[in-house]
Amino acid sequence: MTNFKTILLCLLGAITFGITHDLVTANICVEYFTIGHPKVIESQNPIFLALVWGVLATWWVGLILGLLIVCFNSIGKLPQIPFSKIRKYVIRLLLILPFTAALAGLIGYLLAKTGAIHLMGEFSATIPIAKQEMFLAVAWAHVSSYIVGFVGGITICMKIWMQRTRPNRTLKSE
Repeated sequence: MTNFKTILLCLLGAITFGITHDLVTANICVEYFTIGHPKVIESQNPIFLALVWGVLATWWVGLILGLLIVCFNSIGKLPQIPFSKIRKYVIRLLLILPFTAALAGLIGYLLAKTGAIHLMGEFSATIPIAKQEMFLAVAWAHVSSYIVGFVGGITICMKIWMQRTRPNRTLKSE
């Protein structure tokens, strides 16, 4: 049952974060979703786009993370880490992500505003000039979420593995 709960937590956590993240960023720069992504729905509505892309872009991340955590917690005959501890690690990561996304978005915006970065190629021609700084801010927020989520997920797996394999481990809930 712990395995199922872990996968479900990661899946629903990723989707919830994705929708929330996209609700914010789609309202900052809808062009990120309407021009910067393939068209999956016929809408310019930031709420609809956030709901669709929030699920499409994150369900698989949550599933992979859940499966990896289950694998790291199940390999071998060592005692498993309790779900309560896994839940704490995953929720901590989900709480860190909005802050790192906001910080990365702000950095991307400031770099674009000062001219240090700019859109190139097709996007420089298709994104209205007045929206390019916000487009870059949103792009930086999204890229950072994937990077921090990936590093955080690997960190959780390593933490679980180390707790299971170190000699004086404590497997009680923290």
